[in-house]
Amino acid sequence: LLYLPYALWESKEDGYFETLLADMHRIHVDRKEATKKSRISAEYFEHSMQHSNNKYFFWFVICEALGVIVAFANLFFSDKFLGGKFFYFGREALRYIGSSVTDPDNPLNEVFPKVGKCTWHRFGPSGSIESLDALCILPLNIVNEKTYVLLYVAYILLCVVTAIVMLYHVVLFAVGLDRTIQRRSRNNSYRTTDRRRADSVNLIFVLGWCNVGDKFMLWCLQGYVVDFSHWLTELVAAKHDNSGYSSS
Repeated sequence: LLYLPYALWESKEDGYFETLLADMHRIHVDRKEATKKSRISAEYFEHSMQHSNNKYFFWFVICEALGVIVAFANLFFSDKFLGGKFFYFGREALRYIGSSVTDPDNPLNEVFPKVGKCTWHRFGPSGSIESLDALCILPLNIVNEKTYVLLYVAYILLCVVTAIVMLYHVVLFAVGLDRTIQRRSRNNSYRTTDRRRADSVNLIFVLGWCNVGDKFMLWCLQGYVVDFSHWLTELVAAKHDNSGYSSS
């Protein structure tokens, strides 16, 4: 069940971002090669604007929401499987593990008992079958209790991480991808003041052409492309060429 969001995303993404990136997340020693790849990536992004990126963004949201749902569903399915004692078991197990070794109150035995009463059948002196009460050891429950303690911790951490990531993206979209992209661009301290000013103008120009899917993809590329400033210049040039006028 946990694999479902990943499998769905892999089938829908199908290497699209890697193709769009065109190896621009690596540092190229050959400047001509870097310029060539930057131009290819920028032109590919320009062709995808208003088309493919909305679909990419849609499936990203679906898969991320599905990931959160699956993470929480695993908690409640496990609780249902253990008769409504999974949350109690995990919480009390962690408390017991951290308590004194002399504490006789082991809550793990309430869900996974190690000893149980069983009926033992054997042949008696006369050859008839006798039924005897006996104490039976349940060794598999020793493994089960350790497994479910690990699952409890793993599921809680998974729910917390997926919820925080989704909340971060919700806040990101609520604030506006335009502001986030421009703020991230201004924070690049290695550029000169003139370069920053030029990038700001280019970003305003590009964002004016972008829908929400394009802005999301631009935000993703901004985090991966090594020389985003140069890539942005190539994108503006490609947009000018395809719009029927030359860049200034």
